[in-house]
Amino acid sequence: MRHSILLFLMLLLFSSCLQNKMAFKQLLKTAMTSEQFKRPLTNAEFQRLMKDTFAPPIKTTECFNGFGKILGEEIDKELRSLTNSTCYCLPWGSCTKATCACEVLCPDNFKIFHNPNVKTGVNYKDLLSFDNNDLDLIKGSSKGYCWGISTLTQKFQRLARFKPSIPSPFPFDGTFNPERKKYLKEIVTKISNNEVVSIPGFDNLFDFSKNPEVKELLMEQVKREWVQNAMTDQGVRMTLKKNSMSIDEFNKFREDLKLRTANNMSPTLIINYKDKMGAHTIQAISVKEIDGSEVICIYDNNLPAASSSFCNNIIKVENGEIKMTIRESVIIDNWFFSNQSYISTISRIEIAHTEDPNTILQAQALREECSLEKDCPTKQ
Repeated sequence: MRHSILLFLMLLLFSSCLQNKMAFKQLLKTAMTSEQFKRPLTNAEFQRLMKDTFAPPIKTTECFNGFGKILGEEIDKELRSLTNSTCYCLPWGSCTKATCACEVLCPDNFKIFHNPNVKTGVNYKDLLSFDNNDLDLIKGSSKGYCWGISTLTQKFQRLARFKPSIPSPFPFDGTFNPERKKYLKEIVTKISNNEVVSIPGFDNLFDFSKNPEVKELLMEQVKREWVQNAMTDQGVRMTLKKNSMSIDEFNKFREDLKLRTANNMSPTLIINYKDKMGAHTIQAISVKEIDGSEVICIYDNNLPAASSSFCNNIIKVENGEIKMTIRESVIIDNWFFSNQSYISTISRIEIAHTEDPNTILQAQALREECSLEKDCPTKQ
């Protein structure tokens, strides 16, 4: 009975008929199923992968493999002695398995995110070209689809391999092409299912999502991701619950984010506010020190992508409270300009229940793709 009342109240928070209809259908599916409605925030597999991530880097004496035949054995020995005979092999680096061990090239832990293709949102070009206030996205005066934007953005940052030097098989020419639409839809579907996808003809996520056909497909997927993720116990609880987070609890939370962001992971976060009802989903980009305080740099999808550059938006402790500062920015002739600033007091902040399960699947997908490319066995 209590959950039924909470669900009803949550529905009232959304003013869009479309969102109410989508939310109601999803709640009917999940509310009666405890596993789907109360999804765990973490599990043993995530803890294992995270623990293994901090194992010491493996050195190799084979960094100059083959140089002896080219330069002569004496020069090869001298070169090794100058470099202390060792170097570090990088995850998904340029080396082959003849030089570096497969467990280093394609690690079975979150080091797999330390490869050049994985983006964190530090650059606005690695974010979607539209935001939660895009008029096309929220027709009907909805409250937006922030959770959908956050999760889909993260999936593209981790799994999309943009290849601008390779021509797209279906270049956009302003006309409708059903084969191109099918091709683009397949890309979006695979990414949303946590699969690695190569995307030729585009340089980054921002440019890809500006394509009119792609944008339409992404917006539809954002709505699907939102309703699947937000209509859960955490979504209801964070929307309605007001028990404040202590500063000690926040400091521990920030340390967890520091570990995650240091490993190229931009976790999805849920926040609620001290002085108003409602929850919002954002991404943590990094944790850094600014003016003597450790702050969480965030991507707020209520704003244009440019607003997240240069750690414009932050969460930090100030005067004994958790404060979120938002600076709205625009780009004019490649220059960034900040227009307005907003400061909100945060009541509570949590890792989204979608974060750890998605991260496990994405790490597995990246490792499998790396293993194919490097000719390494997936079972090591």
